[in-house]
Amino acid sequence: MHYHLSDEFQVHTISWRTVVTLTEETYMPVRNVARKFLSTKELSSLLDIPEGTLRQWRSSGVGPKWFKLRGSVRYDMEPVDLFIHESERSPSVRAITEEHLVSVSAAR
Repeated sequence: MHYHLSDEFQVHTISWRTVVTLTEETYMPVRNVARKFLSTKELSSLLDIPEGTLRQWRSSGVGPKWFKLRGSVRYDMEPVDLFIHESERSPSVRAITEEHLVSVSAAR
């Protein structure tokens, strides 16, 4: 059985091994959860941005979290979805006003 750990757990190092202390509130059993990982090329295609942009984001510490698995960069879809959601922006008042003005002038 795998466990999803919350941010509230304690890690203790005892000589050669590490012990993680869990309480009932700090873990939830996770069963049959298939994680989807994407390569840089796949994520580039999904987001419609150049692979070079993803490489630059990795080197500068921005963009979605990534893993290096046996020399290959992989992106877990959960942090990618979170990154996309956190990047959502509302249009500014100026953009809404300009859009309205364009639609009014086009109607004339």
